[in-house]
Amino acid sequence: MTNGKPGRPPRYPAITEDIIQRIERGDFAKRPFLTMRQAVREYSASSRTIDQVWEALKSKGYIEVVYGQGTYVKKRSS
Repeated sequence: MTNGKPGRPPRYPAITEDIIQRIERGDFAKRPFLTMRQAVREYSASSRTIDQVWEALKSKGYIEVVYGQGTYVKKRSS
């Protein structure tokens, strides 16, 4: 998958890894998970990039998207 800019790697893997680290640290244990708008602003990324991040986080079992309600960090077994 490309980001439309030759010679520049896509950003979503690095953003995905950063969010995984934040989840594993418990950063979202006592507060809601990021909204799409917050993530776009916080990471200075496009909504398309954040869509890719959300898909990666879902496929790795870190988040669950409940349409019309929000995005939640899944409980993970230790």
